[in-house]
Formats: sequence, structure tokens, C-alpha cells
Amino acid sequence: MSSLIQSADIAPVTRKTQTIADFTLLLKRWQRSMLHFVTEFLGIEYIDPLQLRAIKAIQRLVWAKIKRWQKKRLTLREAKIVDKIGISIMAGKGVGKDALMACGIIWFLACFASSKIPMTGPSEDQVKDILLAEIAKWVNRLKADGTSACMFPGLIKIQARKVFVSGEGYSFG
Repeated sequence: MSSLIQSADIAPVTRKTQTIADFTLLLKRWQRSMLHFVTEFLGIEYIDPLQLRAIKAIQRLVWAKIKRWQKKRLTLREAKIVDKIGISIMAGKGVGKDALMACGIIWFLACFASSKIPMTGPSEDQVKDILLAEIAKWVNRLKADGTSACMFPGLIKIQARKVFVSGEGYSFG
């Protein structure tokens, strides 16, 4: 039985992806929108307004850089941000900075072929104990009924020092 995930501004997406064409359409939507990716792929049902602002800032920055790399004309807004290295989130404890970073890493790995993302922190232990643990939390999260919240569980693999995409066990047709 397939689960339905809905958002007010997009068509319903089911967990059953029948063909490679279905998956290609999902991938294109997810590449364009980190918000759709986290709600559909990761199954996150609520996003705080501040986290939503950060998600939108991340996707604007990523797409401005992609457009420049593709030598496409930038909008005025894109031209203002395209040279930024990243975004900065200054906040206290418990507001979701690590969750946002984990979702951004998962989004980029899953949606952009051959991507490599350096993960840094004040110490190796913090990267391993906080960031890698947060990534594992989101890709391995379960719903109340015990099924995976992630649309494609097992696609993202986590090891002691790296995170990668594995197509193992996925077939369409």
C-alpha cells in the first residue's frame, strides 16, 4: 500500500514510483526545491517559519551558482548572492541548525549527481557525533506506524567518516 504525501502547492506524490520516468520527474522537482525534497523524500511534515526561510535561502544560493556555472543570465537578486560562500545562521540551542545542515547535505547528495560535500566542524568528534548523527536521524526516521518516513530508505548510506548515495536495491519498471 502506498502512502500519500501532500503539499498545498504541488500535486500529490506517492511512495510508489513505477518507472524511471516517474523518478526523473520527482528528481527534477526535488532539484528545484529543497522544500519539496524535505517534505516528500524525508517525510518531514512541519517546517518552522525560520527554518523555511533558511531552506529558501539555501536553494536560492545553490540555483544562482548553478545558473552562473551554466552561463545563464542571472536575475538582479541572484547576482547579489551568487558570490557568497554560504549562508550564516546565528541562533541559540535547539532551533534546528544541525537538522537544517543535515537536510541540505542529504538534498544535495540525493539530487545532484556526483556531488561531494565537505563536512567540517570545530573537531572531528563534533562532525561525527553531531552532524553525521543528525543525517542518520533524518534518513532512518520512522513514522508512527513503523514504516520509514524517508521515501527511499537505504538510498543514503552513512559510515563513520562519510555519507554517500547507493542505488543498491532500487529498480523501476
